[in-house]
Amino acid sequence: MKKIIYCFLLAISLGCQVSCSGDDEEDEKSPNISVVIGEDGKASNGSKFVAVDDNNFYIDYILYTVKGGRLIVSGIDKYDKDGFNGVAKIVSSLTYKGKYYEVLGIGDNAFSYCSNLTSVIIPNGLKIIGCNAFEGSSISSISISNSVTTIGEESFRNCEKLKSIDIPNGVIKIECRLFEGCHNLTSVNISNSVKEIKGEVFKNCTALSSITIPNSVTSMGEQVFMYSTGLTSVTLPTELKSIERGCFSGCTSLTSITIPPKVEYISTDAFVRCPLTSISVASGNTKFDSRDNCNAIIETSSNTLIKGCQSTIIPNSVTSIGDSAFSGCSNLTSIVIPNSVTSIGDYAFSGCSMASIVIPNSVTSIGDYAFSSCSNLTSIVIPNSVTSIGGYAFHYCLKLNTIISLIENPFPFVDSIFELVVYNNSTLYVPIGTIEKYKNTEGWKNFSEIKEGTP
Repeated sequence: MKKIIYCFLLAISLGCQVSCSGDDEEDEKSPNISVVIGEDGKASNGSKFVAVDDNNFYIDYILYTVKGGRLIVSGIDKYDKDGFNGVAKIVSSLTYKGKYYEVLGIGDNAFSYCSNLTSVIIPNGLKIIGCNAFEGSSISSISISNSVTTIGEESFRNCEKLKSIDIPNGVIKIECRLFEGCHNLTSVNISNSVKEIKGEVFKNCTALSSITIPNSVTSMGEQVFMYSTGLTSVTLPTELKSIERGCFSGCTSLTSITIPPKVEYISTDAFVRCPLTSISVASGNTKFDSRDNCNAIIETSSNTLIKGCQSTIIPNSVTSIGDSAFSGCSNLTSIVIPNSVTSIGDYAFSGCSMASIVIPNSVTSIGDYAFSSCSNLTSIVIPNSVTSIGGYAFHYCLKLNTIISLIENPFPFVDSIFELVVYNNSTLYVPIGTIEKYKNTEGWKNFSEIKEGTP
């Protein structure tokens, strides 16, 4: 309810702002339809006209409501839904009983879940498309005039037959979840007037394979392309400053990405479960780099690798593997961690496919869930330098059968680091002369078989 009230007030407010801006040039693809109702109650253009009262009118089964001296498209004839079929042609103006009304916009939920709607023609001069205006409808095409300046959130959400859309020149912001769940959307043309793309706009647009975001865009919200599984190519704008949480998470066909020069922030889970093979940072970026052609994103000031892929070669200058850096890289089968690395972050290698991992003797800390769900992992080497291992670090590594610990003075840890099946069925190898320490230290003592030496 709050969202609907907000969208309505926004529409009226914007309507007042644009009323003095002058007439827009005629848009060839958006013809104007002016309807004049004669004394006999018939429309000048032959449309079917029904007056509910002095403030509500049906024109060709579409309901128009007077709001602030203008008309808002409110919906379709709820008593004769079958009468409306196919194309919705929105009129530009109505003259009735000597009063002239311009059509300002399409109201909230006006055509939502309209199963008979196939396409819409919007007249030049219409300014606003309200929240959820076409949500869940059967619309397959729409011609939006360049006079439109505002398209409310979720306007086309779950329009599963919508195949293409052009965002007109007057729109500055693409609102939340605008095209979420449009499974057949394959073509999107975003105008250079757009400066901001809000969250979840193209979420679950599974047929969208490529998109170019204009350089006018400086801000993109969370989960913009989340679960858009068909996305193989995306061109990010040069003015973009941040890549937010889950922006490309679950884009299981996205294999390459270039980080623009002005990006200052990248969320740790922005590219989770993306099968990236090529990662680069544009020259001129002062926050991040992809030094030595490493196929990774490195935070320059801290030398932290924040995003890698199956073809990453970790440079010797990297000191930390960041949270979720390789998380979900299911094609990563091997990786060499250089001796420069001192910490491995939370979820750093979660869901990878390595069979074995050697942690160098420079690492002091291993984060929570760092190697969780590495289903092919059978052996690990933990160096003497390690002083802490986070919770669930090897959770769901069910094939793990060989753990080599080089730690001379074992520290206690919580039981949940390893699975019960690992404690029961694997062998823990420890330095010679330390077996009694391990058998008396919390966590380590849970292993059924502890041996001194190496396999």
